Amino acid sequence: MVIARLPFPQPQFQYDIYDLHGRLAGRLDAYWDELGMFGEVDGRTKYAEPNALWKEKIREDELRDLGLVGTRWGKAEVDQPQLLLAKLQQAQSRALRRDPADRRWRAVPHYPSRRP
Repeated sequence: MVIARLPFPQPQFQYDIYDLHGRLAGRLDAYWDELGMFGEVDGRTKYAEPNALWKEKIREDELRDLGLVGTRWGKAEVDQPQLLLAKLQQAQSRALRRDPADRRWRAVPHYPSRRP
Protein backbone atom coordinates (compact mmCIF):
# COMPACT_ATOMS: atom_id res chain seq x y z
CA MET A 1 0.00 0.00 0.00
CA VAL A 2 2.84 2.39 0.77
CA ILE A 3 4.45 1.87 -2.65
CA ALA A 4 1.14 2.71 -4.33
CA ARG A 5 1.33 6.22 -2.86
CA LEU A 6 4.93 6.84 -3.93
CA PRO A 7 5.94 8.61 -7.14
CA PHE A 8 7.57 5.44 -8.41
CA PRO A 9 6.57 2.81 -11.01
CA GLN A 10 4.23 0.25 -9.48
CA PRO A 11 5.61 -3.27 -9.06
CA GLN A 12 4.06 -6.60 -9.75
CA PHE A 13 3.74 -8.79 -6.67
CA GLN A 14 4.62 -12.43 -5.97
CA TYR A 15 6.50 -13.43 -9.11
CA ASP A 16 8.48 -16.64 -9.47
CA ILE A 17 11.87 -16.21 -11.13
CA TYR A 18 13.36 -19.07 -13.13
CA ASP A 19 16.76 -19.38 -14.70
CA LEU A 20 16.91 -20.13 -18.42
CA HIS A 21 17.10 -23.86 -17.66
CA GLY A 22 13.74 -23.76 -15.85
CA ARG A 23 15.08 -23.95 -12.28
CA LEU A 24 13.23 -21.82 -9.72
CA ALA A 25 15.60 -19.21 -8.28
CA GLY A 26 13.07 -17.58 -5.98
CA ARG A 27 9.73 -15.92 -5.39
CA LEU A 28 9.82 -12.14 -5.22
CA ASP A 29 7.71 -9.88 -3.04
CA ALA A 30 7.86 -7.04 -5.58
CA TYR A 31 9.08 -7.13 -9.17
CA TRP A 32 9.63 -4.51 -11.85
CA ASP A 33 10.01 -6.40 -15.12
CA GLU A 34 10.88 -3.36 -17.23
CA LEU A 35 13.78 -2.59 -14.87
CA GLY A 36 14.91 -6.12 -14.08
CA MET A 37 14.54 -5.13 -10.43
CA PHE A 38 13.09 -6.75 -7.34
CA GLY A 39 12.22 -5.68 -3.82
CA GLU A 40 11.96 -7.78 -0.70
CA VAL A 41 10.14 -6.96 2.53
CA ASP A 42 12.06 -8.01 5.63
CA GLY A 43 10.95 -8.64 9.17
CA ARG A 44 12.80 -10.08 12.15
CA THR A 45 10.68 -13.23 12.34
CA LYS A 46 11.65 -14.07 8.76
CA TYR A 47 15.09 -15.11 10.03
CA ALA A 48 14.12 -16.99 13.20
CA GLU A 49 15.18 -20.37 11.78
CA PRO A 50 18.93 -20.98 12.33
CA ASN A 51 19.79 -21.31 8.62
CA ALA A 52 17.26 -18.80 7.30
CA LEU A 53 19.71 -15.96 6.83
CA TRP A 54 22.20 -18.17 4.99
CA LYS A 55 19.46 -19.56 2.71
CA GLU A 56 18.27 -16.04 1.95
CA LYS A 57 21.81 -14.94 1.12
CA ILE A 58 22.24 -17.82 -1.34
CA ARG A 59 18.82 -17.10 -2.89
CA GLU A 60 19.61 -13.42 -3.36
CA ASP A 61 23.04 -14.23 -4.84
CA GLU A 62 21.31 -16.50 -7.37
CA LEU A 63 18.84 -13.75 -8.32
CA ARG A 64 21.67 -11.24 -8.79
CA ASP A 65 23.67 -13.79 -10.81
CA LEU A 66 20.73 -13.93 -13.22
CA GLY A 67 21.12 -10.20 -13.81
CA LEU A 68 18.42 -8.88 -11.49
CA VAL A 69 18.96 -5.84 -9.28
CA GLY A 70 17.43 -5.97 -5.80
CA THR A 71 16.68 -3.94 -2.73
CA ARG A 72 15.24 -4.70 0.70
CA TRP A 73 13.13 -2.76 3.14
CA GLY A 74 11.47 -3.23 6.48
CA LYS A 75 9.25 -1.50 8.98
CA ALA A 76 11.44 1.61 9.24
CA GLU A 77 11.03 2.31 5.52
CA VAL A 78 7.31 1.51 5.55
CA ASP A 79 6.84 3.90 8.48
CA GLN A 80 8.83 6.62 6.70
CA PRO A 81 7.89 6.36 3.00
CA GLN A 82 10.60 8.84 1.94
CA LEU A 83 13.17 6.25 3.09
CA LEU A 84 11.46 3.57 1.00
CA LEU A 85 11.37 5.88 -2.01
CA ALA A 86 15.10 6.58 -1.61
CA LYS A 87 15.88 2.83 -1.51
CA LEU A 88 13.74 2.21 -4.59
CA GLN A 89 15.35 5.09 -6.48
CA GLN A 90 18.86 3.85 -5.62
CA ALA A 91 17.98 0.37 -6.88
CA GLN A 92 16.38 1.87 -9.97
CA SER A 93 19.58 3.78 -10.69
CA ARG A 94 21.59 0.54 -10.49
CA ALA A 95 19.00 -1.27 -12.63
CA LEU A 96 19.14 1.38 -15.35
CA ARG A 97 22.92 0.86 -15.65
CA ARG A 98 22.55 -2.84 -16.46
CA ASP A 99 22.30 -3.99 -20.06
CA PRO A 100 18.62 -4.83 -20.71
CA ALA A 101 19.76 -7.52 -23.17
CA ASP A 102 21.48 -9.32 -20.29
CA ARG A 103 18.30 -11.03 -19.17
CA ARG A 104 19.05 -14.51 -17.83
CA TRP A 105 15.70 -15.14 -16.14
CA ARG A 106 12.04 -15.80 -16.84
CA ALA A 107 9.37 -14.28 -14.59
CA VAL A 108 6.01 -15.95 -13.99
CA PRO A 109 3.20 -14.72 -11.72
CA HIS A 110 2.99 -17.04 -8.74
CA TYR A 111 -0.79 -17.08 -8.53
CA PRO A 112 -2.40 -19.08 -11.38
CA SER A 113 -5.21 -16.56 -11.87
CA ARG A 114 -2.56 -13.98 -12.82
CA ARG A 115 -0.57 -16.15 -15.19
CA PRO A 116 -0.30 -14.81 -18.76
